[in-house]
Amino acid sequence: MSVQPANSVIEFLMFLLLVFNYIVFPIAVLYLLSQMLNILRKKELEKTKFDSDDSNGVTGYK
Repeated sequence: MSVQPANSVIEFLMFLLLVFNYIVFPIAVLYLLSQMLNILRKKELEKTKFDSDDSNGVTGYK
């Protein structure tokens, strides 16, 4: 009888691990990738703004 609760606990932990591996982990990876892409996009936007902002003869920010 004492083996049954341990089995159910182990099965529950394996189920939680499966849920984490196939649901939580991919969502977290996609979120981090989108954050990294947003940061890179902002840096690229600032760089192009810095390069092309010489309408008054001064390079740099207005």
